[in-house]
This record gives sequence, C-alpha cells and structure tokens, in this order.
Amino acid sequence: PGPKPDGGAPGAVESGLPSHENGKFVSMEPRPDNPFLLKSSEPLEKVDERELAVSPQEVFNIMFADDAPANVRFSIEATGQFDAKMAPWSEEREMDGMIERSRDVTSMCKIPAAPFGPKETRVHRCQVVRRSADFRKFIVQTSAASVDAPYGNDFVCNDVLEVHSDASGARIVAKGRIVFSKKPWKMIETRIRTAAMDGMRIALTSWIETAQKHIAN
Repeated sequence: PGPKPDGGAPGAVESGLPSHENGKFVSMEPRPDNPFLLKSSEPLEKVDERELAVSPQEVFNIMFADDAPANVRFSIEATGQFDAKMAPWSEEREMDGMIERSRDVTSMCKIPAAPFGPKETRVHRCQVVRRSADFRKFIVQTSAASVDAPYGNDFVCNDVLEVHSDASGARIVAKGRIVFSKKPWKMIETRIRTAAMDGMRIALTSWIETAQKHIAN
C-alpha cells in the first residue's frame, strides 16, 4: 500500500516505506524483525515544537544532510548511546507527489544492570525523508528497534519530525510513539513505553536545541 496522510501533517505518511533494495545502508546482522513497523492506531505524541530562523531546506542541511553539522548523532548521544553510524541517503525517488529518500542509522546502547542477558544492545534505525519539490516542507520518519535488549524485537520507537515554512523561516514539530508488535505483560509494557518515550523526548529536544544553537551562531 502507498503512503497515507497522518492527521493533515505536511507530507506525513503512515505506511509505505521503501523496500531498501537499491539503497546504501549500514550493515547490521541480525536485522530486527520489525524495523519498519509504522502501521498503527497508536497516536503520535508531540514532544517539541519551535520556530527556526532559516528555511526548511537549510534545516535539512543542518540536521539531516549526509554532512550535516548538527546531525542525528546529537540525538543519539543525548541518551547515552554511542558508536553511531549513518549510511548515506539513498537516491531520490518520486512518490505521491513527494520526493523520498531513506537510510539506515545504527548505534550501541548500554542495558541497565540485570542478572542475565547482554550488557549492551545494538539499535537499528530506518529513516525516511519525504519533501515537496520546492523544499518548503519535509517530514523525516524514524523507526528504531533494539536488536539485543529483552523484548527488543517486540516493539519499535517511531518518531516524526515535520518541518514547513512559516513567517519566521521554518517551524519544526517533533512527535513520537511506541508501537508493539507483540505485547508483553501489562506492567512490563508500561515500563518499556514510559522509558522509551522519556528517552525519545530527551533525544529529540536535545537534537533540535543543538540545531537551534548552530543557527544562532
């Protein structure tokens, strides 16, 4: 199925991620079972919104381009993750009137002390950017899954960054949600959901603030 609008957001998609057959991606084995899971009735929670005094295209160049000075590593490192690796964006393709690219991003994350199991987990992210032809709006969706953590293949963290032009230059809105493909006990699900959303909020806010500081300087 093709992309579906998500609440009227500019260029937002609910599903229909590319197959990655022709992309350039970071090698990660084993890949998570559900790294691209985005079909869900789970609502997206707004975690940040602010104005940036540059155009949407400049926001992309600062935060998302292959050589971006305030790239996704700032988001990853804000939550204590490390060893971040980004693949180059794939070739552009047109899809439903928008221009789309995708890439993989990986990192490592410490797992809180436990009597059994691994001490670290690999984190795999699929990122998809869709923009208008005039670059006045774009949206970046990220779907992240832990490979080695307990229950890591049972859920993904979805975040969405929407950027569109306004009177000040650009407005950026960050949203997130946790999507379970297989739900554990309710108590465990609640703990996972709370911790993951808290981490997502810290990561996205820190990343946007880093970009804002770069713009100011």
